[in-house]
Amino acid sequence: MFSCVGLSERPDTICGKISEGRVAVIIDGTPNVLVVPHLFIENFQSFDDYANRPYYATFTRLIKYLAFFLAIFLPGFYVSVTTFHPELILEPLLIKIAQSETTTPFPIMLEALVIHIIYEIMREAGLRAPKSLSHAVSIVGALVIGEAAVNSGLVGPRR
Repeated sequence: MFSCVGLSERPDTICGKISEGRVAVIIDGTPNVLVVPHLFIENFQSFDDYANRPYYATFTRLIKYLAFFLAIFLPGFYVSVTTFHPELILEPLLIKIAQSETTTPFPIMLEALVIHIIYEIMREAGLRAPKSLSHAVSIVGALVIGEAAVNSGLVGPRR
């Protein structure tokens, strides 16, 4: 699930990792160098962080951390609140959720799972498409599939 081996092509990055006490595996004939161990927190770091001003780099890194935690916890929080603790939701919003839930054939947990799977498919399609089409595939595909899912009644409209 989590990579234990890092990969880099930058000599300055590799020197920094070696000075931190890590092991670098240099393979003859390739520009890539494997670095072990690779820490999970390093996935949030990019070269742009070091090229920008420190305050801006810290701000963008905090935004990355916040976005990661929101992406991890919000879907589960939404399913748990709507399924098991509806008393935590404001009454007008709860009424709209209940109305949309009566028109869909699937429970909210399955809706969230289907939406997550469709999102992953769209993300992979955007990554594998040619560079000139990747943004259009991602944006238009998400809009078309989302609209089709709501119109077909597979997921309820959330307002």
